[in-house]
Amino acid sequence: MSQTGKKSTNAENMEHWAELVLPWLPPPALSAASSTCRSFRVAAAAVTSRRVADAARGLETYPIPFCNPTSDSPPYFYFLYSRFSFSSIPTSSQPWGGISSPPVAANPSSIDAFISSAAETNLFSGCECADCSLEDECSCSGFHGGGGMGMGSLSECGADCLCGLECANRITQKGIQVRLKIVRDLKKGWGLHADQVLCRGEFICEYADLILK
Repeated sequence: MSQTGKKSTNAENMEHWAELVLPWLPPPALSAASSTCRSFRVAAAAVTSRRVADAARGLETYPIPFCNPTSDSPPYFYFLYSRFSFSSIPTSSQPWGGISSPPVAANPSSIDAFISSAAETNLFSGCECADCSLEDECSCSGFHGGGGMGMGSLSECGADCLCGLECANRITQKGIQVRLKIVRDLKKGWGLHADQVLCRGEFICEYADLILK
């Protein structure tokens, strides 16, 4: 093999490994890696571009892009994303920005354990509706108002109900169904904005953060 052929093969190998490794890196480490060689620089730019295009990592129906009109800050904000609530602080990182990064659920084992234990202790008292949308008095459905604050809670069918995932009373469990974007403001920083017209009372998304003790 000629010297040129060896260089071409080495470059292809570097690009391959870069696509596997770089999506796991947080921004500081990604920036450091991009300065090591041309292959890593090209791959890091591609990872950054894909991160900017979708904060949801492909886990939602629609991508949630970052919009940063300023030039004095990174083009995106780094955080872990999940369609489920964290029951504990994650111990592993999360791939983001790869060519075909597989969806990664946050701590799914804890979710399964919670559902199993709840069913055993009768924590859930599910409905027995065949079709909740046709039932006038489904025990799970209902909106509980929050008084003058404009806040309230929504009751949905759960793991102990006889209806399936296609049930109309599982609104929040189907994930984000509207178009959103994350925009950086010069004074207030990053904020979530609607990227379409929303109807009154329409479910937007769930924000679930960690409670640090």
